Amino acid sequence: PAPAPVAEPPPRVAVRRARPAPAPNPKPAPAPATDADLAAERALLEVARTALSRGQPADALSSLDAHLAKYPLGQLAEEREALAVQALAADGQRDKAKSRAAMFKAQFPESMLLPAVEHALAP
Repeated sequence: PAPAPVAEPPPRVAVRRARPAPAPNPKPAPAPATDADLAAERALLEVARTALSRGQPADALSSLDAHLAKYPLGQLAEEREALAVQALAADGQRDKAKSRAAMFKAQFPESMLLPAVEHALAP
């Protein structure tokens, strides 16, 4: 009798296992500040700007000090510091204005507000 034909095993097929999708981040990164914070920052700076335009630098400085106390690293810190230099100069506090201007220039060397800061110190 003839031997029975031997069936060859089927060719091996590589099976790729699907990788599980990464889990969604349950907590999105917090925003640096809320819209309410930014609006409050803006309001304090607007009070300072208005006081300056009315020739009331002491009132401007009061509003700027409140901003600094509440938002030391706020989104509008650069604008606050520029206004502070202007208010100090307008209030006759030239030495403080010069010192604050030097800190402003060091902290914000590329600021578009530099001309306003320098103008405040012009004789």
